[in-house]
Amino acid sequence: MHAEIPNGHSGIMRRFRRVHESGTNALIIRRPNGWRIQINLREPSRHPGIITGYLVQTFEQAKLLADKEVSKHGHVCNGSCQGWFQV
Repeated sequence: MHAEIPNGHSGIMRRFRRVHESGTNALIIRRPNGWRIQINLREPSRHPGIITGYLVQTFEQAKLLADKEVSKHGHVCNGSCQGWFQV
């Protein structure tokens, strides 16, 4: 599933989320100076936690970085994870 990439800037805050089967989820939020990433970790092998503060210039970079960070903290997608969707 692919999320639609927003065109231009509007007064509406753009948000996209990806939910993994473990409960871990990533949120990408459009800001005037780029895309902010927040990751809520809910992996069985670790204590729950939140990672925030990443800021990248493009939506594609934000998706790649969020997926990389989720993997780095112990998650392995098994086909049950959702794609990115707008919230």
